[in-house]
Amino acid sequence: MAGTVDESRAGDANSEERQARVRAPGNGADVLSPVARRALEQVVGSLEVIEPISGVGGPGVFFCRGARQASVLKYPAPVEVTFYKSWAQELAGRGQVIPALLAAGQDGDRPFLVLEWLPRSVDEAPEGSRPSDAVLREKIRYLAGIHQTKRPAIVPAAQTLPARTGAVPEDDLRDALALFASAEQRRLGELLALPWPRVQGASLLSGDPNRTNWGRREDGTLALFDWGQAGFGHPAYDLAILEGGLVGVPSLRRVVHAYLKLGTDGESADRWLAMAITARLATFLSFLANWRRGELVPEARPGADMLRGGILPWLAAARPHAAPYGEEPMARL
Repeated sequence: MAGTVDESRAGDANSEERQARVRAPGNGADVLSPVARRALEQVVGSLEVIEPISGVGGPGVFFCRGARQASVLKYPAPVEVTFYKSWAQELAGRGQVIPALLAAGQDGDRPFLVLEWLPRSVDEAPEGSRPSDAVLREKIRYLAGIHQTKRPAIVPAAQTLPARTGAVPEDDLRDALALFASAEQRRLGELLALPWPRVQGASLLSGDPNRTNWGRREDGTLALFDWGQAGFGHPAYDLAILEGGLVGVPSLRRVVHAYLKLGTDGESADRWLAMAITARLATFLSFLANWRRGELVPEARPGADMLRGGILPWLAAARPHAAPYGEEPMARL
């Protein structure tokens, strides 16, 4: 069970202490507030190392090692706070391995989580190539377990997670298209105005099971971390993201077929593939929109450049597999 920072104790601290920043050992550029440091040291012991863990979404995640153990300190998105408060315990109760929540608290207006550190990486193929069949099957079994949790008919507001679909808000479409030359904008606009399959469902989703978000416990147990994109929707949404990058149709088909071997609700493999293509396109456009608005760190540039140079050829190959199941233009799904 996670600990919670004593809010009364935090509130008793004077304003100077609340505003002070303690220099993080091992990294002179990063700092911790007293309240976050206290919570962290209650878990790990006296701090020895704290180092930032970078991601394209920006700073706010730290590897921490203390006298007793290692952990992760994270200033998460609101969705991840909701996931850990309302859904993680249900998954863990059914035997699903989720990085344990060790402590939680509030640092001014920023919530933070202290999470289990996963010390082992997942054996993967090099970036841009396919993971082994064994690793892929292991990940798919894990996701299928997550997907067994369904959205209740009535969800209290405090437990609400967003719907993950193939829809892309019009402002995201506008910002993503602004990154392309005029001729490319027109062609993309024409393709996005065509009918695309709806990607709708009631399964709990990771929302971002890309290859960088997996780890293993010391005993080798697989776990998925980073639940900042969790939501409810169709499992095809998660499958679309599993292999990352400008994933080709053969790779998506491979993932879909491996998943459906575990059992399905009767929808055809071709329709699942069409939904996965639509979901992947939606995530591409959202990524580009976030890049255009300056919401990603500079390290995200290679991904943005890859999409700007490759999304039209990718669409040319993928669109024929989605077209037979088209229902609505991308902005209206």
